Amino acid sequence: MKMHFTSLYQYNHWANRQIFEAMQQTGNNLPPDITLLASHIIEAQEIWLQRIVPVSNPVSGVWDPLPLDVLMQREAENSALWLQFIADQNPDTDWYRPITYTNTQGKAFRNQLAHVMTHVVNHATYHRGQINMRLRQLGFTPTTTDFIAYARLL
Repeated sequence: MKMHFTSLYQYNHWANRQIFEAMQQTGNNLPPDITLLASHIIEAQEIWLQRIVPVSNPVSGVWDPLPLDVLMQREAENSALWLQFIADQNPDTDWYRPITYTNTQGKAFRNQLAHVMTHVVNHATYHRGQINMRLRQLGFTPTTTDFIAYARLL
């Protein structure tokens, strides 16, 4: 499982960078909805990690628009933290242990760690697809963010 999640989160980092590079095609003319979706991806990834590994100054917003340069910096930091979390797990890690957390609406939930970690990447994939669609609608070339495209680079 450790190798699986390492690969998945390396892919997620690569795919986020791909989408940010595609967003740069627009110059300084990024429509607000695209910026908002990209911000949501990164903010959600930060919040999910904080639910697993609590921090003293947690991020609370999941729909706060951020400039692209800030997003790229936060994405790099967040990906490194996720990959470090995975690396720190020992071989006997219970990837199916329960994680108890409160969502952004204040509702309490309990899910397995492996399910949460899979959700984070799937969630990002969904929103990267939305960004690619919007870029295409605006006349820009969308980028490939498929896992198999990443795997072909290995």
